[in-house]
Amino acid sequence: MTSIPSYLNQLLTKHLSNQLFCIWVEGNKVALKSGILETVLSDKIILKLDGEAAKTPLNFFEKDKLIMLNIYNLNGIDLIKAKKPFSLDDKLKVREIKKQILQNVKTSLGKEVTVVYKLGDKIALNRGIFANMGISGVVIKPAPFYNTEENIFYRNVLHIYNSEFFDLLEVKIAQGK
Repeated sequence: MTSIPSYLNQLLTKHLSNQLFCIWVEGNKVALKSGILETVLSDKIILKLDGEAAKTPLNFFEKDKLIMLNIYNLNGIDLIKAKKPFSLDDKLKVREIKKQILQNVKTSLGKEVTVVYKLGDKIALNRGIFANMGISGVVIKPAPFYNTEENIFYRNVLHIYNSEFFDLLEVKIAQGK
């Protein structure tokens, strides 16, 4: 059985009884669950979902594969990475990062993606066909009908997950030469 690192367990334990936004893979799609953190175990957390009486267990792993992609607190900090993420707007200001992101994004144009973004003090997600990257934001045609377009401002976009659950905005910069 796979378990989370001890630092993550400690960090999550500090957030007991707090509101969390969990981005995870459910039914072969990226899903968002938000609620109050009730319990932290080595392989899952238990949330009391907003508007529901029942407690919901969210596993970190499925057959040794990480399915919990992000856990955000109300301060916008991704607890899995233990830091506040940079928005797409910030990432596009750095030339090397922008180049890599644009290469990643090209492969997903016209395909279904899931965009995770800030919506006020909450985290939201939208699934749809990746139409393009406009002047001010990412344009997707939301599921299930794909007949409208929605612009999500770069300053709010945190992640764009493709169908393999790879974050198109996650880039590694080579240090030194």
